[in-house]
Amino acid sequence: MPAADRGFSIRRQDRTLVFRTALFSAERGSVLHSGIYNREMASILVSFAVAGLVAVILSRAYGTMPALSAVFLTVFVAGFLLLRWFVFRERYLEAVFDAEGRTVTVGLHGGVKDRPETIPFGKIERLLIRKKEIGIENPDGVAFVEKISAQHGTVIPGFGEEKVFYVLELSLSEGGSRTLFAGSRAEDALAAYDEIRGFSGLP
Repeated sequence: MPAADRGFSIRRQDRTLVFRTALFSAERGSVLHSGIYNREMASILVSFAVAGLVAVILSRAYGTMPALSAVFLTVFVAGFLLLRWFVFRERYLEAVFDAEGRTVTVGLHGGVKDRPETIPFGKIERLLIRKKEIGIENPDGVAFVEKISAQHGTVIPGFGEEKVFYVLELSLSEGGSRTLFAGSRAEDALAAYDEIRGFSGLP
């Protein structure tokens, strides 16, 4: 299976290995289905609201005018593109392992203030995989929502189920850790572990 299908990508350049993934958070997701409420939908909703507000302001100031529809469409399209590219961007984690310098630079990208951190191999105690389970916090609430959903003939995929993550992380000798990957399949975490450990030689 290609690395991209496992939720991460790995690229080797000379004496460096670049690990990149969008799966870096072991947390329960939103109840809303990601296929319906996503970054594109958020950009559409916000840009539509802004374009509508501009249209209302212009219509009150100048009355109905032929160019109002063109202004609305221009603001809507421009707003959508700007929001999608700069506000609702995909965030990803990138870890660059430098075999020659014996360091790894870990950082999140796609946000407003992203500050990568460089860690010497000497400060890394080990590379490890741990299993993290997130149980159901409110079973009564889950049962209620499932009952309502059944009455409406709808099903929310994965709702009310226990979430299991396999977290690949760097355990630091000074305490703490840095997460590199958090996927729902053990084989994906193992594949990333084998690639990184084989290249870096980390314990």
